[in-house]
Amino acid sequence: MCKKLPYCARKIDPCLIEEIRLLNQDLGFKTISSCCGHGKYEPTIIVRDELGLCYELYSEIQLNAYDRRKKKQFNRYYKKDSEGIYYIPEVEK
Repeated sequence: MCKKLPYCARKIDPCLIEEIRLLNQDLGFKTISSCCGHGKYEPTIIVRDELGLCYELYSEIQLNAYDRRKKKQFNRYYKKDSEGIYYIPEVEK
């Protein structure tokens, strides 16, 4: 479990760095966002495939499309709970 990063830190949780590197460099995924869950939620990694479809990697749940023309989409899939920890509602159901 990692230390919670400040809001909008745009950093990768330290425990996911190697996995994100493997996904992006070795396997050719495009990582959009990620969170280790900080001991409260399951880890999540959002990736975009070659067709532009976005999904959560572990659960394989397809999420809303990612629009490259729009900026500030890094948190569009996550919600923040009362403790400031981010989660994906579709995955937690």
